[in-house]
Amino acid sequence: EATGEILLFRLVAEQVSHNPPVSAFHFECPQQRLSISGNLSIKAKFMGMYVGVTLGGDMVLELPAHNHSQDQETEKYEMTFPMLYLRSFLFEPWLEFGGKININCSESKLSAGIVFQTKPFYGGKPHQVTAEIKGQSGNTTARISGDWTSGVMELCWVNGQSESIDLQTEGDLLEKKIRRISDQADEESYKLWYPVRRNLISGDFQSAAEHKKIVRILLL
Repeated sequence: EATGEILLFRLVAEQVSHNPPVSAFHFECPQQRLSISGNLSIKAKFMGMYVGVTLGGDMVLELPAHNHSQDQETEKYEMTFPMLYLRSFLFEPWLEFGGKININCSESKLSAGIVFQTKPFYGGKPHQVTAEIKGQSGNTTARISGDWTSGVMELCWVNGQSESIDLQTEGDLLEKKIRRISDQADEESYKLWYPVRRNLISGDFQSAAEHKKIVRILLL
C-alpha cells in the first residue's frame, strides 16, 4: 500500500471428499478484516465440441460493515458459482464462465445477479458479463457490464448517470510455495496424494492405483 504497510494474506485449501470430489477453502487478510470461505465441487460432462463443468457449492465474502453506524461489525455476502466451459480442447483450448450467480447480504439487505455470457459461435466477444444490483427495497439501483478479465466495466445508475470503473483484476503472479512433505500433517491433501503423483511421474501406474485406493478409503 501507499503507507508502506505489508499486508498478510493466508490461504488454506484442502480436499475434504474424494467421491464426490469436494474441496474447502479459506482466505483472509486480518489487517483489512477481509475473509473468503467456501466449498467447491466439480462435475464435468463431455458436450461434443466442448466440456461443461458444473461448479457446485457456495462461498461467503466477509467485509467490514459499509455503514459503520450499524450495529453489526461485518457484512457477509453469500454467493454461488457459475458454469465453467472448456472450448476447442482439440485445437487451441480456452476457458470461459457461463450462467448466472447470485449474491446476497442479509446484513445490508443488498443483492446482485451476475450473468456470465458465453461467446457466440460466430462473432461476439468472450468474457462478457452483465449484472444488476438491487437495494434494500428489492428494486434495481444500478447495472454493470463489460469484460471481467480486463477489469474495465461500465456502471450505469437508474437515474441515468454512468461511469467507468477499473476492478484491477490483473496483478503479478506469485510462485506457489509448498512446505516440505516432512513438515506437513498426515491428513493434508498434498501429502496424501504425493505417492500417487510420484508414481504417475515415474510411470508406475499399478502403485499409483494402489495408493489412490488408500486415499479414497481415508477420505470416506
